[in-house]
Amino acid sequence: MVLAGDLVRASDGYSDWTAFTPSWVGFTQGNGTIAGAWRRIGNHTIDLVAQFLFGSTSSIAGSLGLVLPAGLSGDGSAHRQGIPAFALDSSTNTGVTGVALLQSGGGTTLDRIFGAVTQQWSSSLPFTWASGDLCLVQGTVRITT
Repeated sequence: MVLAGDLVRASDGYSDWTAFTPSWVGFTQGNGTIAGAWRRIGNHTIDLVAQFLFGSTSSIAGSLGLVLPAGLSGDGSAHRQGIPAFALDSSTNTGVTGVALLQSGGGTTLDRIFGAVTQQWSSSLPFTWASGDLCLVQGTVRITT
């Protein structure tokens, strides 16, 4: 219980960062690398960061997406949520921004990543992925669990 005169820090509502191994939809790791971490902000929000670094034997089939850490479910009760995404084409040193969308109605998957002019990221969008390319999803997600 917080009493009058108590000092309340902004960090009091944050849990420690927890590492997790992201599960990507449409991405096969091969010899690439994946990494992720998340932390709670109060009871109904998380900060999330997940990335993959494309290797010479990595591949993408279909559209890209990201599964939330185990045990968490996104809140899609009011509307879809969008989480910032970034892709780096290492051969041209060109970055592309996008948005990862929580599946309709909530759930456990950011099932689509869109870039400019609503192009869904895939094996050839926002560019043809190759060794050294990076995909990063980082932002805040409202959750129900």
